[in-house]
Amino acid sequence: MKSMENKFKLNIQRFAESENDEVVEEESKELSFDEILEDEKYKSEFDKRITKATETAIKKAKSKWEEEVQTKQAESEKLAQMDENQKKSYEYEKVSKERDSAVSELNAYKLKDEAIKQAREKGVDSSLMETLDYMKETAESINVKIDIFSNASKKIYENAINEYSKEPTPQVGERRNSVKSLEDCKSYEDFKEYYEKHPEEN
Repeated sequence: MKSMENKFKLNIQRFAESENDEVVEEESKELSFDEILEDEKYKSEFDKRITKATETAIKKAKSKWEEEVQTKQAESEKLAQMDENQKKSYEYEKVSKERDSAVSELNAYKLKDEAIKQAREKGVDSSLMETLDYMKETAESINVKIDIFSNASKKIYENAINEYSKEPTPQVGERRNSVKSLEDCKSYEDFKEYYEKHPEEN
């Protein structure tokens, strides 16, 4: 009798664990994009975001178009008040400005490319070179700034080595407190400010 009871006795714990496993498996199942959109709550939120993004894009495009129309209209009105000689002179000046702008942009691109190459050769982080405005720089001014970046990079490296070894090299002169350390400098202006306050390290 006892063996018969054992034979037909249900393993309730095992059954419960099996059901729980199935529930967990169902809960952890990842839904596809289409399945998510079948849920009205998600579909509604998705539609709202798409509508908002579309409206923003349309507003920007409309604003840009209106600005271009106003510029062209103002130029047409300006040309209408000119005689033939003035029109030719205006058109020539306009073309000259566009050409000069294109040449400046090309020169700036070449200057930046060469500056980054020189900076790498001197061990300067190229991200520092991104802080310069190459439309306003010259080869000479960039060379000066690369030297400043290079010297600063060496000092940062030396400071890191000294900090690691706990044997800092003796410094000449009294070091004044500053707003930032060399490690905090992220642009040419930062380095310039630092060296102005610490001329003994330049």
